[in-house]
Amino acid sequence: AQAEAAIYTVTTTADNLAGDCRPTPATCSLRQAILAANADGVTSLIQFSLPAGLQTVTPSSVLPALSGTGDRVLGQEDNFGRPRIVIDGGNSLRYGFQVTGSNNTIERLIFNRFVSG
Repeated sequence: AQAEAAIYTVTTTADNLAGDCRPTPATCSLRQAILAANADGVTSLIQFSLPAGLQTVTPSSVLPALSGTGDRVLGQEDNFGRPRIVIDGGNSLRYGFQVTGSNNTIERLIFNRFVSG
């Protein structure tokens, strides 16, 4: 596996833009992490460090597209190896993640309540 040049750690389920995910903030949202990874120009890892148990991120609007090259989004697993991070579309959003870059991967996440059409 290729080593990532930048690592952004999601530390909150809130969906906000306040602050920056660099270098190690007290809070970093998924939206902030995606924006930082898109802007850094290097291969990035977006990982999660959230409390135990099922955690839900409910974006207030469509998340930014993952536009870098070779970036990874890596959720967390429980003790049984099951994903425990839910991205919840609230029955109103169309996409969980849009990927416009190349060679990107998204792993260990649950996508729920997104609409089609």
